[in-house]
Amino acid sequence: MNKTITFIFLTLFFTFPTLFSQQQPTPEIFLQEPIVSVSPKLQLLLPNGVAIVTLKEQFSKTMVDFAMKYDFIDSNINNKIAFGYNFYRVFLGLHLYDIADFSEIYLSEEHLQRNKGIMPFGIINLGRSYYINGSLKFEDTITASLATSDKIDKGTNVTGKIGLLYDRLDENSKLPTGLKTSLDVEKSLPDMGSSYDYTQSELEFVNYFYPLKSHFLKYYLKVGYPVSPIHKPLTSQYRIGGYEFLKGYSYKEFYGGDALIYNNLIYHIPLIKNVEKKFIGTEIKIVTWNVFVESAKIGDRTIFDTTQDIKSSMGIGLDTSVTILKTLEMKAGIAIAQALESGHSPMGYFVLSAIYYTPAGSKNNGKGF
Repeated sequence: MNKTITFIFLTLFFTFPTLFSQQQPTPEIFLQEPIVSVSPKLQLLLPNGVAIVTLKEQFSKTMVDFAMKYDFIDSNINNKIAFGYNFYRVFLGLHLYDIADFSEIYLSEEHLQRNKGIMPFGIINLGRSYYINGSLKFEDTITASLATSDKIDKGTNVTGKIGLLYDRLDENSKLPTGLKTSLDVEKSLPDMGSSYDYTQSELEFVNYFYPLKSHFLKYYLKVGYPVSPIHKPLTSQYRIGGYEFLKGYSYKEFYGGDALIYNNLIYHIPLIKNVEKKFIGTEIKIVTWNVFVESAKIGDRTIFDTTQDIKSSMGIGLDTSVTILKTLEMKAGIAIAQALESGHSPMGYFVLSAIYYTPAGSKNNGKGF
């Protein structure tokens, strides 16, 4: 079974670029030099009351990424910072993070999950949009009951990861194009002090299609497969539902799987036509709308053996954007999603975001990390 899954993953990774790369080709993006850019971004999401602040800073070949997320409803606090330097075709960096999550995940009781760690990583540009990446993660993880103060799971998670990436994706242009597919394999390292013993693989695929001018389809696929789930930290288990996966369900409605398969198809349609108005350096894009459908399933490795217990939802949404003086971009969107299962009411979402681009940089000034 493991050999079969591995063969399927490798087949998908190497054949998808061949099948789709000719539809909307985009040039390879190399880091420009010299360049100085700072791109702060603020994003607000309802009904969870999520605030996300990110800051991407680039000076010549040096990059700094900072991200902070707070979910008022789920009481999730996520802080990440990464540093990196580009040696032309080799990118080396260091990633630090601290994630605390208060959720009703076991027996409807409040629990605390926390991960904090450090992860050196590297990316090698193989040319022709192919990359290989590797990382070494040192992480402290804990899952504890807030009601009884019992520690359900606690340990040190030391893992090594290696991955392949094909990336010709350009989502920052006026009309997003290209595709991206990645395959990662992560293995715990007990010999280096890890309290856990497992091997996990993940496949991700994103592609844009243009059936009509200015109309595009975006397809996203994510597959997580536990190659050897002997002993994994509880904080690494998948959860679905809400604004991240399956919008027709409550946030994190389904939890506790080492395996995942998730599909998302979005059809982006301009209303009447994609009208733009420009005045005093301001560009206003008239409202467009999206139709989306998604499906997901989590569990153990047996989820790939049957089509039962697949959760699906579909919905519609409206969005618009305003760009001021080519540096400040503001976006707003609303969506309504319905689970394709009885007993669920429609879920509404609202997103507001603002991102600033320094005049010296551009939206396509290189690959982040």
